[in-house]
Amino acid sequence: VGYNRETILGSTPSLIKDETAVEKTEQQLGRLLSSDGPDTATFEVTIHARDGDRIVCEDHLGVLPYEGDNFNGSVGILRDITDRKERERELTAERRFIEQALNTLDDLFYVLDTDGTLRRWNDQAVEMTGYADSELADMQATELFPEDERKTIVDAIETTLADGQAT
Repeated sequence: VGYNRETILGSTPSLIKDETAVEKTEQQLGRLLSSDGPDTATFEVTIHARDGDRIVCEDHLGVLPYEGDNFNGSVGILRDITDRKERERELTAERRFIEQALNTLDDLFYVLDTDGTLRRWNDQAVEMTGYADSELADMQATELFPEDERKTIVDAIETTLADGQAT
């Protein structure tokens, strides 16, 4: 964060945390100090480096051991998660793009798990089959087809899984 060790030691959290982040940390500390609270808390905060850069961090907070009933303070570990947050944003955008692309297809599209269970499908799957999304969830693909076609579908799935080529 651009501060030397001597500046950081003995300073208050407001050196690197704005008022909102300090309040969030104090709320989490309150949870830790409550009689039914957890031993540690992990939450997201944004800190401010000496040069003004904002750094998104995961704050892992714990309470120092008590001596009798006396609170001796807390300890925290800040981990820069800026790259992770950016990857999450990119993944969310990519998923949204894929979902939109699949829903532009006029054809029914679905993805199967290795056991033939439906894992993803486009809007046309709902429209064409009459099943709601909640009904399609965990349904076997063979259930979408007439009884007399199911053996062919099972064979095609097994062949695809065996040699990696769609039939």
